[in-house]
Amino acid sequence: MERIKHVDFDRYTHFVDAVTSTPSKDFKSLVDRLGQLDREGANIERLTTAGVGINAEGGEFLEIIKKMVFQGKPWNEDNREHLIIELGD
Repeated sequence: MERIKHVDFDRYTHFVDAVTSTPSKDFKSLVDRLGQLDREGANIERLTTAGVGINAEGGEFLEIIKKMVFQGKPWNEDNREHLIIELGD
């Protein structure tokens, strides 16, 4: 029988806090960092939109694969085309 591991949530919280950047934890620091990136010429609005969009589309692509691998969806021309369409969104 597999032994259940005990998680010390206080230690885990401390660890996560230690490895999380200040802009990820503090709104003012985040705004300051976004301003710095803007001054450096980064088009942060477009980068953020692109990153979120790519991640969302990747999730849709992976959802099709998940259904084929784990839920019996067939490998056929329709599903192959669906994968290609998701990559092109």
